[in-house]
Formats: sequence, C-alpha cells, structure tokens
Amino acid sequence: MATPWFFVESIPDEGVVSLPREEAKHATGARRLGAGDAIVLFDGVGTVATASLLGTRDRSGDVEARVDSIETHEAIAPRLEIATALPKGDRLSTLLDMATQAGVDHVIPLRCEWGVVKPREAPPDRWQRIVVEAAKQSRRAWLPTFGPPMNVSEACAAREGLQVLIAHPDGESIANACTAIAKSVSTIRVLIGPEGGFSDGELAAAKTTGVARVSLSPHVLRVETAAVVAAAHVRGASAVHASD
Repeated sequence: MATPWFFVESIPDEGVVSLPREEAKHATGARRLGAGDAIVLFDGVGTVATASLLGTRDRSGDVEARVDSIETHEAIAPRLEIATALPKGDRLSTLLDMATQAGVDHVIPLRCEWGVVKPREAPPDRWQRIVVEAAKQSRRAWLPTFGPPMNVSEACAAREGLQVLIAHPDGESIANACTAIAKSVSTIRVLIGPEGGFSDGELAAAKTTGVARVSLSPHVLRVETAAVVAAAHVRGASAVHASD
C-alpha cells in the first residue's frame, strides 16, 4: 500500500513537525495510523519529506511526526494556467479536483458575458481544501494557486514568456498548438468559456491581442471536462519536450 500523504504549511529540514488538526484527524482516525507508521509530508511548494508518526502531541494537542528525509521537487515547465468560466455547484469541485490531478498550476476565475456563475473577488477556503485533497491523492508536490477574477481582455493581456490560447470550436487542434509552443514559453494560459461559448465581443477582444484559438474536441464539452482536456494536452506536450 502506498504511503499516505499529508499537507503541512512548513517542513523543517530535520526534527519534529506537528500535523494540522484536520490532517492529524485523518491520519489517526480514517487511516488508523499510529506511532512508528511512515507518512509523507508536503508543503505545496515543492518540499516533500518522509516522516514517522510519533506517539506524542504538541502543546495544542496536534499529532507530531519526525522528519526522516527531505527532498525538493522542481515545478513542471511550462507553467500551466487555466482561466475558466465557473460551473455551478458540485461541478466546480470536480473541476478543481481534476485540474489539480491533471497538472494545472494556477486557476483564474473568468468573468464571461454568458457565464452562469459570478466569481467572487477572493476564492473560498473550500477551494484550497479541494486542491489539497486532490494533491494528496495524486502525489503532487506543488499545489495550484488561485488568481483574482479577470475578464477576457484582462486574461489575454500580453506578458513576457506567456502564451495565451482561447478554446473555440473553429481553432487549431490544441495538441498541435501545444507541441509547437511548449518548449519556447514559460507559461501557457488557456481560456475556457461557459458552455454557451464566448460572445462575439469577447472573441474580438482576444483576436486584437493575437491570442490563438484552439479546438479541444469536435464535441461541446462541459466546462470541467474542457479544463482537464486542455491540461492533458499541455502536460502531454511538456512531457514530450522534457524527453527530447
């Protein structure tokens, strides 16, 4: 059985670390782990440690673990950003979960004329809990981050090293586009609209900035499916270039 992962905000190079209350509850409750059991700790910014649970608690009553070894994981290049319209209800949880597993580095809520959910200015705490659980399941050392909401014009704004793509049925295959650019840019940002699509005004705004249209599928996809398809193609292209 694979050694279970647990999230802590800071990992010392050596010594003892306390598991946050929810992580400790998961370890000793749901996982039924005890003193001497091996675990993996990660801080969401590349540090991963093997550790052993201790039969002790700190002053706050949190479970303690001893760090046995530590390593640092580099972030996968290029950085992958998804600027997406938000779906309703549990579908948003699914989007964040699957996007984390698929390798998305940064999520930007996209304000769209035909969007059904109005993004909040700050992401709810629940979003962080979802990506932490997805990272633990997928053994991912880096957690996705969240940006402030943007409209299409803002999301298309040029920046050095950034290549923006916008999902649209009449675009070039995203597989071809990503293969061509994955090695030459530091960040790829894919814009995904609501299921009704982008408005003519939004498409015109993207065109004026030179953003390339890319097709994700011959079919109409749900927002959360589109995000995962886009991520899979970008990460697939990254893997090809990394092996060259």
